[in-house]
Amino acid sequence: MNPSGKMIGKKLQDNSALIILAVLLVTGSICYPKFLTPLNMFNVVRQVSFNGLIAIGMTFVIITGGIDLSVGSIFAFASVFSSYVQTLPLPLMFIITLGLCSLMGLFNGLVVTKLNIAPFIVTLSTMMGYRGICYLLTNGGTTRRIVNDQFVSISRSYLMGLIPVPAIILLLVLIAAAWVLKNTTFGRTVYAVGGNSDAARMMGLPIQRVKILVYSISGFLSGLSGMLMASRMSSGEPVAGNGYEMNAISSVVLGAALLSGGKGNAVNTIFGAMVLGVLNNLLNMQGTMSAQVQNVVMGVLLLLIVIVQSSIKWADGSRAGT
Repeated sequence: MNPSGKMIGKKLQDNSALIILAVLLVTGSICYPKFLTPLNMFNVVRQVSFNGLIAIGMTFVIITGGIDLSVGSIFAFASVFSSYVQTLPLPLMFIITLGLCSLMGLFNGLVVTKLNIAPFIVTLSTMMGYRGICYLLTNGGTTRRIVNDQFVSISRSYLMGLIPVPAIILLLVLIAAAWVLKNTTFGRTVYAVGGNSDAARMMGLPIQRVKILVYSISGFLSGLSGMLMASRMSSGEPVAGNGYEMNAISSVVLGAALLSGGKGNAVNTIFGAMVLGVLNNLLNMQGTMSAQVQNVVMGVLLLLIVIVQSSIKWADGSRAGT
């Protein structure tokens, strides 16, 4: 393929989530008159905020060539533990809960790096273990009510009466994550570790430290998302976050990241999360599908999207070695 064709293919590949999102928005506006109303769009953004925070953390992990299946369980832990510390001052409540969630991520990173065990195995194990802690804390799965009005108001508040606070928090985290990945030594090392760990090791880069940190970031952001959901629902839910790890991974993959590592960015991940959120919203607007049928349709649509993205990779020669 000629250089200009390769360049176009790469641009399409890198921005595929944004293109798909634009197509979905146009389709939704044609099919459903209320789809593009500010009320519905901000509702979608609020729902995406919870998955988006987790997905940003997952982006760091996947760029290094890892995976974190425990994010949904850490999300649930943050939700449940918030109910235990709700009598504390709000800043202390966040510090303690998010500190514990970061330690959960730190533990994942330590086991992966120090014992040299595959991230899939480690985080699959901690996914079950952390979820078990949630059930122990709630006597087998009882929902715990949160009555701290100051905490509950966080996710129920709006800026200028329209923009949900969780969306603002997501935007701030996104800006910080994008800046770190692009402009810091740590960010460049994250890409180097995922792109070629042997070369990174020969260059003397702190591979283990970086991997431990990215899992800690994943735990922190999963915990933050879980606390915001607990605030939204005014309860600690031990079953919260089931399947969220798949949503987060899907968002990162839709954002054109490579599961093998070395490629990805936070902005495209959020576009991927928006694709999932808009798809879900459109299926809900359709109104006649059961939840089971919606899951099937969502799965088929995601598979088609990934196939299209893969076709673009083949077209620009990135997979063919040309």
